[in-house]
Amino acid sequence: ETSAGAVIGLKVSVGGIRLSLPMLIAGLSLVAWIYETMHLQNQHGIIQPTAAPVLGIETDKLLMARWRAERNWWILNFNLLTWITNWRVNAIVTNLREKRD
Repeated sequence: ETSAGAVIGLKVSVGGIRLSLPMLIAGLSLVAWIYETMHLQNQHGIIQPTAAPVLGIETDKLLMARWRAERNWWILNFNLLTWITNWRVNAIVTNLREKRD
């Protein structure tokens, strides 16, 4: 618990803003999640083919790109949820320790 608390409790200063490590990683994950969501909804890229398929090769490439984008989106969902949970649990544990002392 102490080693996990030490990592979760790390503070990072970016310019004049001071964040905890979970806050920073959750923020970066949110930005990446927004990018991947927009990438999946792109109507002129993965979803609609830009050229006629040649013997199904182009279709396979589009499907592979779509599958990778969806996989990345799900990974980012779980990553974002994990770091938001870490952030909140750290705040709860810190608050409980302050009340105990």
